[in-house]
Amino acid sequence: MVIQELKPSKRVQGRWLAVLEDGSILRLGENEIIDFALCAGKELTEEEAEGLMASLHRSGLKEKALSLLARKPQSRKELERKLSQWEATQEEAAAICERMAELIHTEFCIPTQQLTPELKDWNEDLCALQDIPNRGPEMRMG
Repeated sequence: MVIQELKPSKRVQGRWLAVLEDGSILRLGENEIIDFALCAGKELTEEEAEGLMASLHRSGLKEKALSLLARKPQSRKELERKLSQWEATQEEAAAICERMAELIHTEFCIPTQQLTPELKDWNEDLCALQDIPNRGPEMRMG
């Protein structure tokens, strides 16, 4: 697999497009560019290509999980079920749920133990933050 061209996306900030020798396009994040030292003309070994594709799969799952949590309150169990529908392994789903709990803890100072019970609605705690003065109605996740 040879990367013919590597350019930033015009539509999504932080996304890069890698045009491969067969004409296919990979949508990459900045982390993949750095982690795999990607550049135009680089030929990836089979192991590097497999690692890159696995990294892209995990990144896509994380993006979907963040998007889902931002749209609609989900329990950890619901999010794990949804991730498994998106072809995440049980280990990947558990790791992503744990990462979402860490992001919520870091961003909103909600202790992680409040986010781990199976049927706990993560966004239920986030909604309470709207009542805190000087916090504003808009909330972002990491």
